[in-house]
Amino acid sequence: MCIRDSNYFELSETVAEMGFYCVERKTCRELVTEYAQTYDVSEERVLQLLIDYESVQQFPRVQISACKYLRRAAKKRQAKHGGLKTCVALAVSLGLVGQSREFSAILLVSKDWNKAFKRKICKQVLKTKGEKHRLDIWKSLSGYKITAEEYHERKERIMREEKEEHLSEIIRVDVIRSFHDYPIEYRSAIINILRVYADYNEEVKYCQGMNCIAGFLYTVYKDEFIAFHILAEFISKYNLSPLFKEGVPLLKSYFYQLNRLMAIYLPRVHAHLSEEKVSVGYFSPAWFLTIFTCVIQYTEDMKVPPLLLKVFDNFLVSGTRTLFKTALFILDHFEKKLLSLNCEDLMQFFTEEEENQFLF
Repeated sequence: MCIRDSNYFELSETVAEMGFYCVERKTCRELVTEYAQTYDVSEERVLQLLIDYESVQQFPRVQISACKYLRRAAKKRQAKHGGLKTCVALAVSLGLVGQSREFSAILLVSKDWNKAFKRKICKQVLKTKGEKHRLDIWKSLSGYKITAEEYHERKERIMREEKEEHLSEIIRVDVIRSFHDYPIEYRSAIINILRVYADYNEEVKYCQGMNCIAGFLYTVYKDEFIAFHILAEFISKYNLSPLFKEGVPLLKSYFYQLNRLMAIYLPRVHAHLSEEKVSVGYFSPAWFLTIFTCVIQYTEDMKVPPLLLKVFDNFLVSGTRTLFKTALFILDHFEKKLLSLNCEDLMQFFTEEEENQFLF
């Protein structure tokens, strides 16, 4: 059997499975077309397969049967990275997100399955169904470091013992300055999150900028414990401790990386800032240390802007690369204005925009 025939028979078998498990017609067409182009399956055969698929879909099955397919595929460890079966399982999985509590368990059937699909599925859901499933996905990507009971016990102990009074005062001042327009209860919750984190991670404790991240997460979830555990997971999973601990040792590395990326992707802006003696170290610390939560404008009713939610979507999926992509986006967005400013005006521009927050 030639390779082309082998590819066709695999495609035929998979199309039959997609029909049985009620994968949407549009998804089926996209997957079949992509596979056919990649593996040189003739247009006539593709057309016949799609006609057959239409006939199979006349006999709908129960959606949950897709769970059996996922378990079987996971058990056989058929997670072929980038292959058609991976795409099919991904498509079926996306259909189950938000519909079945078995979804998370399915992903954990085998380590291979988890590794191959979890990040990819979450990324696709954030891109296609982000608004509906965003908060659940953020939590699923952030493992609980401590329980809710442990969190509240720590908080009560810290308040009772009144330890680290100097650090607590720094946190209180930073939170009040950053969220002065917000209710007292709101500011108190953010202070609690940061004090518990300082007690939880003695290596980092607290760094200015974390107050904005904690405030953002609390604004999104309105829950102290969830905001705390996602903050803790951010710093742990993406190895951000060197960014926040004393001396911020990682920050200089970020300055260098952003400077090189500007030279490659925004050469005119890079050349102009260099000529005016304005370094990335002047304007980017607030961007990196707050993951842009202090420079993208909130709405008048204190709701989180969609752009900031997208930044965190990408940060959860892609990690620290998102910091540099977002920085380049901001500089590119204001390129025309930046090129018209001299050194003094550039410094004023970055200072004013960071105080008032960027409006896009």
